[in-house]
Amino acid sequence: METTVNDTVSKETTDAKTREINAKAKLQATKDKVTTDKPLKNIVTGKAITVPTTKTAKVDKPMAMAKYQDVVILAGGTWEHLINTLKAEATKRQYKITINESYLRGHIQRRQIVNKEYLGDLTVTEKGVEKTTKKGKK
Repeated sequence: METTVNDTVSKETTDAKTREINAKAKLQATKDKVTTDKPLKNIVTGKAITVPTTKTAKVDKPMAMAKYQDVVILAGGTWEHLINTLKAEATKRQYKITINESYLRGHIQRRQIVNKEYLGDLTVTEKGVEKTTKKGKK
């Protein structure tokens, strides 16, 4: 049997059928949702249980690497200690970053541009970041 133009399905008809199927699927999905006005209660205590939703649940994110660097630098120490601590954290986070003395000095410089009191009573020396000792008059 030969096919004619009338036997083929037009694009408009296919699109309309697809929209109808999608609308039915959405309607069924909303019917399938379990909704209840009563909150869930703990069997033992009888208190209401709050279940966080994806919109309100907070995810514990790790501290940003720059902020972690601030914490390590402000704790002070030798360059070797600071570098090893930050390298370990970068490896743990799977960061491909080269951390060395010049990298840390640059980080400190950028922080001091914004906040002159960034280091507080610490100073950058050849050995590392050390606490400043005030010498009094004799």
